[in-house]
Amino acid sequence: ALRISGHGEHSRAGDAVRLLLDRQIPSGGWNYGNTAVFGQELRPMPETTGMALQALAGLVPKAAVERSMDYLKSEIEHLNAPMSFAWGTLGLGAWGETVERREDRILEILGRQESYGPYDTVSLSLLLLAFRENIHNTINGLCCRIGMKGCKHQVSGFCNG
Repeated sequence: ALRISGHGEHSRAGDAVRLLLDRQIPSGGWNYGNTAVFGQELRPMPETTGMALQALAGLVPKAAVERSMDYLKSEIEHLNAPMSFAWGTLGLGAWGETVERREDRILEILGRQESYGPYDTVSLSLLLLAFRENIHNTINGLCCRIGMKGCKHQVSGFCNG
């Protein structure tokens, strides 16, 4: 937020970068708290790793986050939860990395709503951001493309396909 508002050089912005790097798990990735408890290194989480990579992009050398990127690249193909996949995709994308079959994977994840119920607004918004490189299809309604029942775009005539 400080960077976007023109205050990226503020001392608090530097503090934030140092805090994020300090909380990076030595073997790679981030979680929701400490890096270790009782001498045991904790496991990283894809969504927090993606968030941290997104926040640090352009502020630290790639070497400072290489192990975390390796962790996320090894996990991304197994992620099916919308927030985990979206944050993972956004975090890697911030460093110029692409996720194989990104659009197909997002459509598969969206299709799971038929079995598990609708996703919350935050999860859907993050998936749309992760899908952003093909914004035309996003605007035309991902729900149209997966044939989701009750798609509001179908009712309003917004679907193009």
